[in-house]
Amino acid sequence: GVGEGDCGKMSSVRFEVECETEWGFCVGLLGSDQALGGWNKKKVQVLSTGKDLYPKWTLDCASVESVENAEYKYVLMKDGNICKWEGDGPNRRITAKPGADGVIVQNDGRLGVSKKAPPQQHHSHQQNGNIPRSESALNLLDAFGSALAREDAKNGSWRQKLAFVRKVFTDEKYAQEVGFDSAKLEHLVLVVVYLSFLKNGQVPCSEDGGHYRPNHHANEARQIEETLRAIENPKNSFVLRKIYPLLPSYSSEFTASVPLTRIRDIAHRSDIPHDLKQEIKHTLQNKLHRCAGPEDLVTCERILDKVTQPGANYSGEFIHQMHIFHRELREFFNASGLEQQLEALRDRKEPADSSADFINRFMKAKGENFAPIDQLAALVELRQELKAHMKELNDGEVLQRVRLADTHLENYAFVLLAQTNQEVERFAGNERWGAHEWGFVLRSLELSLDNVVLSGVSPAECEAMRSETNAMLKSGALGNLSRSDLLRLRAAIERLSRFGDDFSSEISALYLGRVEPLARALGVDKHAADVFAEAEIRANVIFQMSRAVNASLKCIRSMLGLPPWDALLPGTAIGVVRRAARIEDLSESMLEKPCIVILDHAEGDEDIPMAVKGVVLAHDLPHLSHLGVRARQAQCIFVCAEERRVFDELCSNASALESNDKFAELVVSMSGTVELRDHSASSAKGGSSGSASSSLESNLSSVKLPDVSARKVLQMKEISAESCGAKSNAASELFSLANAKARFSAPVSIAIPFGVFNDAQKRSSEYSKRIKAFDALPLSEKETASSELRALVESFEVPKEVLDAIQKSFAKNVRVMVRSSANCEDLETISGAGLYDSISNVDVGDRNKLAQAVRSVWGSLWTKRAALSRSQYRVKHENAMMGVLVQEMVRAEYSFVMFSQNPIDRARENEVYMEIACGMGETLASAASRGSPYRFAVEAENVREIAMANYSVALLPGDGNGASAEHANLVAQTVDYSKRKMTTDKQYREAVVNKLAALARVLEKEQGRAQDIEGAIIGTDVYLVQTRPMVV
Repeated sequence: GVGEGDCGKMSSVRFEVECETEWGFCVGLLGSDQALGGWNKKKVQVLSTGKDLYPKWTLDCASVESVENAEYKYVLMKDGNICKWEGDGPNRRITAKPGADGVIVQNDGRLGVSKKAPPQQHHSHQQNGNIPRSESALNLLDAFGSALAREDAKNGSWRQKLAFVRKVFTDEKYAQEVGFDSAKLEHLVLVVVYLSFLKNGQVPCSEDGGHYRPNHHANEARQIEETLRAIENPKNSFVLRKIYPLLPSYSSEFTASVPLTRIRDIAHRSDIPHDLKQEIKHTLQNKLHRCAGPEDLVTCERILDKVTQPGANYSGEFIHQMHIFHRELREFFNASGLEQQLEALRDRKEPADSSADFINRFMKAKGENFAPIDQLAALVELRQELKAHMKELNDGEVLQRVRLADTHLENYAFVLLAQTNQEVERFAGNERWGAHEWGFVLRSLELSLDNVVLSGVSPAECEAMRSETNAMLKSGALGNLSRSDLLRLRAAIERLSRFGDDFSSEISALYLGRVEPLARALGVDKHAADVFAEAEIRANVIFQMSRAVNASLKCIRSMLGLPPWDALLPGTAIGVVRRAARIEDLSESMLEKPCIVILDHAEGDEDIPMAVKGVVLAHDLPHLSHLGVRARQAQCIFVCAEERRVFDELCSNASALESNDKFAELVVSMSGTVELRDHSASSAKGGSSGSASSSLESNLSSVKLPDVSARKVLQMKEISAESCGAKSNAASELFSLANAKARFSAPVSIAIPFGVFNDAQKRSSEYSKRIKAFDALPLSEKETASSELRALVESFEVPKEVLDAIQKSFAKNVRVMVRSSANCEDLETISGAGLYDSISNVDVGDRNKLAQAVRSVWGSLWTKRAALSRSQYRVKHENAMMGVLVQEMVRAEYSFVMFSQNPIDRARENEVYMEIACGMGETLASAASRGSPYRFAVEAENVREIAMANYSVALLPGDGNGASAEHANLVAQTVDYSKRKMTTDKQYREAVVNKLAALARVLEKEQGRAQDIEGAIIGTDVYLVQTRPMVV
């Protein structure tokens, strides 16, 4: 069929459409293919009619290159100008199949027209004409963007413009002069945009008065590519591969001293008229050999169209030579089709002798119209073959040909995936999929990921996702999926969804804000600029993969019976509606009234202002993260969107309430229903249904004046809550319990008591003055004030004897956690979770790093969120004191947070509720990484599986010597869940989860109240590092 038509193979298409026109009007067609005008308004293809045909109009196009990719629209014309475009909607595509004679007859029925329906083109070949350059747009570009636009204005010819690009890559001094940095993705993107506009004719070229044959252009391309190969790395390869097809070929036939000589012979043929000889000689031959540019290909195609029109009557040999030259010219401009490029590789035995078999298998699958998914499999095998040999190629000319073929294969993969998705979307009508549907979808996703990896986009992440997809595909369970299987499948598909969203965001961030001002500065058509970034996203394989992902998630949610919302704290909240990207973006004026906040993003470490009574978050969040704990402490109704669709709908409904500053009521049920409605009758005051039962006074009373009498490092048996804080005291008790009960392990710990910090702060008279004045400051000044106080504290000296004592307490090669242990955290009514810093992976043998870590923990007493939290709960700043807990670090295989009672669903409060993640616990506690943890609830050894993990990375200890900021010395390692026992081994999973639940019950009994517990798992061994009262 047409959808599987040959890329690069010329096809004959007859367009037919019915349209009744007024006198003087005619019907035209304009499209993306050069034979359809290349979206150039000056090259509209006019349809013909007659008294026996009207109102039917027809157009015969003999040389449409890529029918499966071609897009077009009809227009009404008068006096050679476009008057109206056909109606709104997407561009048309060629859907008919070739007839017995090979001609495609595309009957488009009856035509409707509109004055406001320009083509939704992705790649325009329209010359920019007389669009003026915008000087003001230069101010919106950085130094390189401005220099690029200014140099383009100076450089008329294609050769000069290519030379500028070459110079910024090869001449370091010149690059500095124009502000170019090849390490910046945004600068590489500007090069992509510029070369794209140049190749598509949006940036016009003019003769420069010199005489430079095309070999000069080819050598410019060779030098550019050599530099690109030298700077390529995993972060920039997906951008660099967009540059290669935009350069001319530097194959040996084009670097010869006199290339492209066939046109000279054609211009001197004796079998063509004199006028045509002169036209070829002056508009093509001389121009090409004097000052080549993309416009020469347009000229060649115009002449070829002219001499091949019905009734032209030129000799067959002349036409044959023109076609050969046209093909040669397309090769020079790297505009050849896929089949032509693959045939050339096969004939040349490139990149290796073995490659011919892969090329033949793919071309057989394509030529014989194999199912799209089978063509895709053959395509992936061919791309893998090319990729394997690209690493070994030293010949740049061969490498260029192979890389261009690979780029065309990537583009064709997009077409095949679009066809595959039609099958996937047919499945979407079924609420439950079986082995056939899941097998097809997973194979499609696996092949999609293969293509993404081969295109250099996030290879480690894609390899891990592919491995998990493949494991599910081969599991043999697709015909009878258990709940565990569905949860695993959901985790894998959601990771794919997140990857697609992140890629779209990254591309948008790279292109938006740069394309539009550069286009204006270059005088490029506004429409071409508007669609550029969208085209980069939508024309990518990842876009097609996301279509299959969305259909899969819809089915999984249906099969699991999941709601679109995840309630962290259900209930009713009343307040005015506030919209913000993040909590910290809420201004003082926005918090003057009780409010319901709709947020785009949360890191998980934020504090919740007292005025906030309800939160609606656009993405998922670990239930037991610091932010989740604080929401429960503040009795702030909190719900997360599991589907972007429902979040967008809520935002749309909330806009009127927000603009009118009306009080609204947010109602969140445990079952996952969410309603936001007008509640103007309650405008006098706001609140939430679960307003904290403990008063601010009880919070204040729970913060006791610290005992500052101890001024030396305290060992395990010497630690108390009064002298070192509740966290240090709990660590000491855990160590004693571990020795007594022998059911878990606890790390060796020591503590720096409050007295050491007290002595240090007493030596600074400035500190006392500043903290007494802090609460009187307006909110707008508190961030600066808290930063200055933190810097002051971090200048305090850590006594030599304290460092000596720490080092004597641990072996020399041990890494330690240096953790906060303030007197205003881990209390029964104030959790303080995550308000203060902990420093991971500190080398106890390095005194400087050790002292730096202690000062960083002391200084975290004055993070903005910690200071504002104390003010909110009326804790006097002068009474706040920081102890430091130093623990031997446990190199966790898995980390967990668990509550001995279910904090989410109080009807199930007898359940132990836990979340587990790969690697160190910072992933869970802060929620800075997007994704979900393993989530379980246990009652009487009955494990209820709620979610499987899909975080992309695990945080692991690095090889450095500690850091001055939280998490900075942990390294992110991509997680492959197909190799994680917590995912793959149900028996192991349930054994570990039941063991954790049993420990939670023991600790609750020992402490006499519900506990919030953190720890690590290595194999089946459990290490508990912290326990504190559970705040509910």
